[in-house]
Amino acid sequence: MYARLSATVAVSFCFPNIEFRPMAASYVAEPSARYQTRFVDARARQCRFIVTDVAADEVVCCGAPTSETSSWCSWHRQVVFVPSRHDRDQRKAA
Repeated sequence: MYARLSATVAVSFCFPNIEFRPMAASYVAEPSARYQTRFVDARARQCRFIVTDVAADEVVCCGAPTSETSSWCSWHRQVVFVPSRHDRDQRKAA
C-alpha cells in the first residue's frame, strides 16, 4: 500500500544517537497495515504516528484505533511515550 518504516527507524531520523525500544511492560501487537491512511485524512481516534519515509510524496500515518486521550495507538505509544521521572522512580523501587 505505502512505503513503510518501522517505528524504531522512523524515530531514529529525529534522534540518530539514541536507541529506541518499545517499553517492555506488556506485549502489544503491531497494528495492521490496513489501517494506514494519509495524514491529512486521519480522523479522531486514529493513530497519528508517521509510517512513511520522510522523503515520501504523501505523509502516511498508522491510522490504527487509539484511546480517547491519545494521538497514538498502543503500539506506537510504547515508542513515543517517555514515563515521567516519578513513574520511573516508582518502577525502580518496586
